Amino acid sequence: LNEKQKKIVYLKGSNGKYVCVDRAQNNIVIANREVASFNETFSLLHLEKDKYVIYEYTGKFLSAELGQNNEITATR
Repeated sequence: LNEKQKKIVYLKGSNGKYVCVDRAQNNIVIANREVASFNETFSLLHLEKDKYVIYEYTGKFLSAELGQNNEITATR
């Protein structure tokens, strides 16, 4: 992993709250935190040209669960 390609980011939802992975709700990604801390930390990794991936602090990638409830989760 090239550290120059990775950036630490905090994500904010349209409601003005920080995004986290909610372990109590099957690892869904939700914007419900007033303050950004360790659990609200994500990494943005540049793969190539215009392709990026986002993963959370335990190393699990964010993915769209289109076959379920159209949620974004951190389970992979």
